[in-house]
Amino acid sequence: MDITVLQFVSACAILLTVPGNGLSFVMRVTDDMDQKFFAEQAANKRDLQIWRSESRRLVVTSDNPLQSLTFMEAPNLDELELFPNSHLQLLILRFCPLDGLWRLPTKRSSSPLEVLNLCSNAIEFFSLDVLRTFPNLKDLLLQRNRIARITGSASLPALGTLHAKQNHLTELNLAGCNCSALLFVYASQNMLSNFPQLGDSLTALEVLDLNGNQLTTFNATELRKQPNLKTLLMSKNALKSFNVEDDAEPTLELPLLRVLELHHNQIEVLDLRGWQLPALQTLLVSVNPLVALPDDLLERFPKLHKFSCFCADIDCEWIQRHVQHVRSGRFELSVAWQGPKELSEGYRCVTVPYVGCVRCPFKRKLSTTTERLADG
Repeated sequence: MDITVLQFVSACAILLTVPGNGLSFVMRVTDDMDQKFFAEQAANKRDLQIWRSESRRLVVTSDNPLQSLTFMEAPNLDELELFPNSHLQLLILRFCPLDGLWRLPTKRSSSPLEVLNLCSNAIEFFSLDVLRTFPNLKDLLLQRNRIARITGSASLPALGTLHAKQNHLTELNLAGCNCSALLFVYASQNMLSNFPQLGDSLTALEVLDLNGNQLTTFNATELRKQPNLKTLLMSKNALKSFNVEDDAEPTLELPLLRVLELHHNQIEVLDLRGWQLPALQTLLVSVNPLVALPDDLLERFPKLHKFSCFCADIDCEWIQRHVQHVRSGRFELSVAWQGPKELSEGYRCVTVPYVGCVRCPFKRKLSTTTERLADG
């Protein structure tokens, strides 16, 4: 790839231009990135990538000609003015101290922006209101910030992905978002104690990732609105039960759900009698204090081909009754996941892969061995 190197002494140190495709790389920027800066550096260019900016201010005006603008690092940036224009389709702004997005643009014209990547910043406040002039937005990437709440209202009919992993979320409210095309919501590793409010317009969701939060229950009313849900991830929460008996309706049907992940919770009984999951293929419930499992798992979920339950208190008799599925690999079970469980003196119960539950001698304690040698 041929690269032309041009020297600048005002706004940036080095500008690398790739001839023929309109792509330029700015190594370092020191001045404010305003209308004057882009008029000088973005003329006749389609894509601009800035590797490091020392600027405190970024202004993207309506007449900015760029289609994509990427900042790899902007450690001093604390002011962003983003106006809709007819060109910009992708904006990536990473590793800057920007702590909030809340001010509406003064111009209400529509923008073709499709990707807004604000990951790895210091954003604490985010309202969907700021996106009202970006109806073509497809991907909103907010992971690795400090956002505590996502609220507000906007019409985002093209939005397909909302990524808010590794924030400080205590509330996720999408009820005010007209986002009928939203397929993927990633909100893992946050501080959610209440199930997200998904609203009535959001019915196309396929993946809901809530791993690593503080949820003690789920919201059957919200889940019923998601007939297309294929993957529900709720591991590393504080769930104690997964039944729907206390709900106004006794059953919950998710006709397309294939993956249900519940690792690392506090579930003692896997009571799924109220769940209608005809397409379920993968059920993961390891590292729970489970003491009972239903015998009719395969009758309830005929397409189930992977059931993972590495839990220390499962009855060995249950495992032995289903030993053929352990041997085939369909069931992954072991009471020895966090250390073998002692059944009687001199024995512990472990599960041998592809064999099933067996009783094996355990190693005598050193004190016992020493006493017997002394007696001898």
